[in-house]
Amino acid sequence: TSQGGADTKPNTKPDDTTGGGSADDYFAKQLTPYQSNGVPGFARMCEVTSDDAETLPGNTSNDACGPTYVPILKGTFDYIIEETSYNGNLYYKLKSGRRVYREDVKEIKKGYSMPSNSVKVKSSSTKGDTNITLYTKWKVPVDVAFTPQKYVNSSDNRPYAVNSFTAQSVDFIFNYTASASGSVNLSGSNAFSKAEWIVDKKNLKTTLRLHLKRTGSFYGYSMKYNADGSLTISLKNSEGTSLSGYTIMLDAGHGGSDPVAGSSAGWEAPATLAIAKKVQQKLQSAGAAVIMTRSGDSYVSLETRRDAIRSKKPDLFISIHCDAADTSSAMGTTGFYYTPYSYGLADSIHDRLVSTWRDQIYKGTSVTVSKIDRGTRFYPFRVNRVQECPSVLIEYGFITNANDRKALQDGAKQDLLAQATVDGIKDFLKARG
Repeated sequence: TSQGGADTKPNTKPDDTTGGGSADDYFAKQLTPYQSNGVPGFARMCEVTSDDAETLPGNTSNDACGPTYVPILKGTFDYIIEETSYNGNLYYKLKSGRRVYREDVKEIKKGYSMPSNSVKVKSSSTKGDTNITLYTKWKVPVDVAFTPQKYVNSSDNRPYAVNSFTAQSVDFIFNYTASASGSVNLSGSNAFSKAEWIVDKKNLKTTLRLHLKRTGSFYGYSMKYNADGSLTISLKNSEGTSLSGYTIMLDAGHGGSDPVAGSSAGWEAPATLAIAKKVQQKLQSAGAAVIMTRSGDSYVSLETRRDAIRSKKPDLFISIHCDAADTSSAMGTTGFYYTPYSYGLADSIHDRLVSTWRDQIYKGTSVTVSKIDRGTRFYPFRVNRVQECPSVLIEYGFITNANDRKALQDGAKQDLLAQATVDGIKDFLKARG
């Protein structure tokens, strides 16, 4: 997201009303397009009616989502530019530069035009998470960007893959917003060093930029509107480099009525659960708290798994799967991520798994190991399309390859793969520092 050119200037003047207390008269009542706001004219608008409504790029017509287009909060208002459709899906293209599914919003055919928005800090503190609560004149769309960060094309030609996570700051960008006041208190945060407001009056965008203490060390965030209409941004802080103190959610893929790969023999679901339970035991022995999305042969929908991340807010999420192919020769392991700050976790676990297959499981056998490393790749798996924490999906091996399958179903080999997973998590935490 562009921050504009010469018109982009830091707002360095502190506001005397920083801190707690009630909003002043200007923020006492939020504006909506349902009644006159003192601005001439009407506009076609919409109100978001779904929680965390998915958004897509406004400059494309397909259904390819990307991490730079974040979910939009329920209650948000925006201007409708046009209606679009693709492959049976119906969208509205919005003035803020995104598309939304029409089913996730309520159209306001003749909304009252809205004035430029203002943002004011209500409160900010760090108690575990860093929480920043803001008053806004109305509920505008908020973008989130990481800077600087280079993206490259993924294997399915989406421009959202990364080779490393290089961000030095995270930006919360308020559309249709011409001013901001109040300073943000980051004392006690081990993730963020300072905050600044960047006001781009020309493009009506105001950015809250939070500088990271260490390049690439970002742990996830969530946003919510409160009962009084204020917006709270919650940001995770590091729990340190040891596993103790971390809460990790493990997701054993499939199960119950959804056995998937090798379904005639029920191969994948039992293997993923067995590996997940071994990872759970090792993590708990190291002092981590573990949440399991399933602990038996039960069906858990993708939506339920993703909702569990959003509600329980673990520090890390790892979805454990076995790959499959039409050809029995396909083999090896792949790490998948969606958000750029999940790349490091996927890559660390993947590297450890590759080493384990090559140097332990297949060592001394006639199996050719050149195809074991299938890379760390961007892919929009639903369980990874979350913002709350680094979230990855790992394909541990091919259940349709006889040699991989033998190892994936063997208790001792599962233990090796589980240890590789834990070692990969440790590597990731150490690298974040």
